Amino acid sequence: MDPLALGLGFGPIAIYLAALGIVNYRRFPLVIAGWKDTAAFMLAFGGLIVVGPINLFFPLPAYFQFGPWVWALLIALYLLAIVSLNLWMKPKIIVYNIPYDDIRPALSELALELDPDARWAGECLSLPNQGIQLYLDYFPLFRNARLVAVGRRQDFQAWAELEKRLRNRLRQLDVGRNWAGVSLLVVGLFLGAMVALGVASQPSQVAEAFDRLFLR
Repeated sequence: MDPLALGLGFGPIAIYLAALGIVNYRRFPLVIAGWKDTAAFMLAFGGLIVVGPINLFFPLPAYFQFGPWVWALLIALYLLAIVSLNLWMKPKIIVYNIPYDDIRPALSELALELDPDARWAGECLSLPNQGIQLYLDYFPLFRNARLVAVGRRQDFQAWAELEKRLRNRLRQLDVGRNWAGVSLLVVGLFLGAMVALGVASQPSQVAEAFDRLFLR
């Protein structure tokens, strides 16, 4: 396999998996906004987009006019697609590495602090006075929870306040280590080592592939 394509395609994915492994192995939960999680995922697979679809359908007329700078335009277009996707998506909050028995009570207490009329209906939580309706989606293997907006009438400022308070509430909660996170870390490190060895062992082929891909 082309060592440059290997590095560009799987290098970011290796970093992403290793980072997820570390986050899930920590003793404390991590709360992030849904748009950050989506952006990180799309950036991790951005290398595959570059060596795959973008390279396959490369706009040669634009290259003849702008030269290698066309890559900057294509990358900017991909970043714009990430921003557009996040603007289109409903509000979402991700909580990494937290047991279900901890996230639901913490969320219930916080909801009542924000809205005395807050109530659960199965896995759905409604804060009518705050303009928040969400569904608690839980992935038990890695102890990850997603708070996903339900319905179109959502208050984005209220969601930002919920995220901030939830992060402060869970920051010092010791949930113990999640050993399932080690599997992600091992896969990420293995993939990263494979990419590094492939690139380092064939420097001349990397240079040639770089010229073909970016300089045409």
